[in-house]
Amino acid sequence: WPCSPICSCSVVTLLYSAACKTYGSGITQPLTGEKFYVRSECPFNFITFTHDKVDVIVTLTRGKSGLISRAVINVNNAKISLENGHIIVEDQSVSVPYNDMYRHIFQYGIYTKMKSKVLPAAFSILWQSFGNEISLFWVRALSYMKNCFSDLDWTMTLCGHNVDGFEKRPEIYCPFFHEIAHNCSEFYSEVSDWRIRTNCRE
Repeated sequence: WPCSPICSCSVVTLLYSAACKTYGSGITQPLTGEKFYVRSECPFNFITFTHDKVDVIVTLTRGKSGLISRAVINVNNAKISLENGHIIVEDQSVSVPYNDMYRHIFQYGIYTKMKSKVLPAAFSILWQSFGNEISLFWVRALSYMKNCFSDLDWTMTLCGHNVDGFEKRPEIYCPFFHEIAHNCSEFYSEVSDWRIRTNCRE
């Protein structure tokens, strides 16, 4: 069972842009408020907002594997989609690095990142692929609140929901622990060995 507790964190406010995130088989962190869990294969609007008269809509679909099978990113009707391991712009598959008048898409370590040229300071997307699907998806937007996992019991419950049925799928449960470490390791040194304790590879 991979859901052993590795930290108990208090809420911390930092001067960072916030991210609306989803990872594992359905854990979602909204820009504000508590994390929650939803497992569904229906397409859903992951985030929508308007900034400087620019409309942003991001729609995600999870497959039977629990991972994200399709993402559609719409910035003022300039759409790209991520599906079957491809980045599709105007019905054409493109490779990274990719540049056009609306966005810059490039490799960012183990992630792929899209920076908006329409909202350069207010909006970017980061995702991690696993085969032809996506195991972690972040939309970063302007905000100044970032919180650690604030309640250990709730963190364990969330972990249990996420892993239920996927106990032997590290591509599902490892992003959960990566997220804990990403948010908490600066404040709690005991999470620094999380990869050893969870058998999650880099």
